[in-house]
Amino acid sequence: MRAQPLDRRQVEELALARQPRLQAAQLEVEATQKLIDQAQMTPNPVLGLNTEAPALRIVSRVQMSLSQALELGGKREARTRLAEVNHQSASARQQEAERQLLLEVRQAYAELLAAERKVSLESEAAATAQRQWKLAQNRFKLGDIPKVEVMQLEADASRAQAVAVQSEAEQQMRRAALATWLGIPSFGLQVQGRLGSNAPMPALEELQRLAQSQRPDLQTLQLDEQKRQAETRLEEAKGVSDLTVQTGLAYDRTYISPQNQTSGLTGIGQPVLSLTAGLSIPLPFHDDNSGNIAAADIRTRAAQSEREALERQVHLQVESAYLTALANQKTRLALAQQTLPLTLQTLRILEDAYRVRARSLTEVLNSRRAYLEAARSELEAARQEELALIRLEAATAHNLPR
Repeated sequence: MRAQPLDRRQVEELALARQPRLQAAQLEVEATQKLIDQAQMTPNPVLGLNTEAPALRIVSRVQMSLSQALELGGKREARTRLAEVNHQSASARQQEAERQLLLEVRQAYAELLAAERKVSLESEAAATAQRQWKLAQNRFKLGDIPKVEVMQLEADASRAQAVAVQSEAEQQMRRAALATWLGIPSFGLQVQGRLGSNAPMPALEELQRLAQSQRPDLQTLQLDEQKRQAETRLEEAKGVSDLTVQTGLAYDRTYISPQNQTSGLTGIGQPVLSLTAGLSIPLPFHDDNSGNIAAADIRTRAAQSEREALERQVHLQVESAYLTALANQKTRLALAQQTLPLTLQTLRILEDAYRVRARSLTEVLNSRRAYLEAARSELEAARQEELALIRLEAATAHNLPR
C-alpha cells in the first residue's frame, strides 16, 4: 500500500523533527542559559587555618581566617551581559540552522515535485508518439503512406519512450535526495503541491525590510557586535583591581623557659585570643589589562564590518530572487494560459486531419514538437519560479503567500 503524498507543510515538519543538527543547536541554547546563571555568581569565600609551633620561639599561634574577594569595576554585571549575549547568539544560530535546513528541504521538495510532473509530461508524450505510430501503421496498411513514414514515427516513439524512462530515473534520484533530508525510506515517497504562485508578490522594498529585520544570520552578526562590545566592557572591568577583605581569630600561647623567665616560673603563660582583620589591594604597576581592552575594541570594529558586508549581501540576495521569481512567473503564466492551449488544440486538429489524409506527417510532427517544447518550457519556468520563491523566502526569513 503506497503512502499518501506529502505536502510542503508535512515535509517541513518531518525534516525539522528528524535533524540532529537542530537538536544540537537547541542543546547549545540550553547550555548558554546555564552560563548566564554561572556568570551571576560571586566568588566563593576562602577559609584559612594555620598554626605556628614554638621550635625556636616562645609563642605558639593557631589562626583561623575567612577572606572574601570583592569584585570592583562592574565585573559581574559585565560578565553577565556577555553571557546573555552569547545566549541570544546561540538562539539566533539555532534559527539560522533551521532557515538553512528549510532552504535545502524546500528545494529538494520542489525538485521532486518538478520531476514527478516531468514524468507525467514525458509519459504523455510517449503515449502520443505511440498513438501516432499506430495511426501511421493503419494508414500504411491502407496504402496511403510509404513504409519510411511508419519507420520514422516508430523511431520517434522509441525516442519518446527513452526520454520517459530517463525522466523516471531522475524522479528516483530526486526522491532519494528528499528522503535523505526527511530520514525516511525513499520507496513510495511522493509529494503533492504546485510549482510557482499566482498570489500577488509583496513589494521589493517590504521584502528588503523584512530581510534586514528577520534574517537570523544577520541577527547573529549584530549580536556578535554586541558580544565584542560586552567583551570590551568586561576587559575594562578586569582592569580595575579587586579588593580582598579578611577577618579571623588568633589563639596565642606563651611558653616560659629558664632562658626567658622573669618571674622565676617555668611552664605556659596565659593564652591570648585576638581578632584579626586585613585588606589586600593589587597594585597595577605592570599589568593594567590595556592590551586586552585594545584587542576587544579592534574586534568590535571587525564585527561591525562583517555585519555591514552581510547586509549588502542580503540586499542582493533578496533582489536577485525577487526578479527571478517575477520573470519566471510571467513566462509560466503566458505559456500556461496562451501558448499551451493553442499548441495542444493545433496538435489535436492536425492529428484528426492526418487520420483522414488531409495533413502530412511533417505537419503533425512539427505540431507535436511545438506542443512539447511549450509544455517543457512551462514546466521549467514553474520550476525556476518555485526555486526562486524558495530562495526569496530564505533570503527574507519570511513565508510568502501562496
